[in-house]
Amino acid sequence: MMVPFMAMAQEVYHIKFTSSGVHYSVGVVVFSDDTGVMRVRYDAGDGEKIVQMDVEVTDTDTGFTVYGSNPVNAYTDEPASYNADNFYVKETEDGDITCKNVDDKNSQSECCIMSVEGDTNQYVFLREFGWEFDD
Repeated sequence: MMVPFMAMAQEVYHIKFTSSGVHYSVGVVVFSDDTGVMRVRYDAGDGEKIVQMDVEVTDTDTGFTVYGSNPVNAYTDEPASYNADNFYVKETEDGDITCKNVDDKNSQSECCIMSVEGDTNQYVFLREFGWEFDD
């Protein structure tokens, strides 16, 4: 049952990036206290994996940063062999949004970020990451 989980959610984001030829899709849920959780879905050639991380969000002068930590397998809660992602999001002087991922091993890649609006859209989107909700 995930109703309490979503009741606490203030913002939901979809982030996409590619690193070393592998495409990553990220679902981020941010709570009102600037903590949250994210799941990263990817396939590095050995089957699809979903990693879950704790999230801390901090505001910056030009945007915000999403810090990931404690990566675990989303289905087993066992520690995952995965470098935690950190996303640096900022607005340029022209009003464009830029996003950069720097993982814990300093691998860097450009990313795109979208806000997912509306309860139904959020539920449908987050199901792609294995989260289940009561209907």
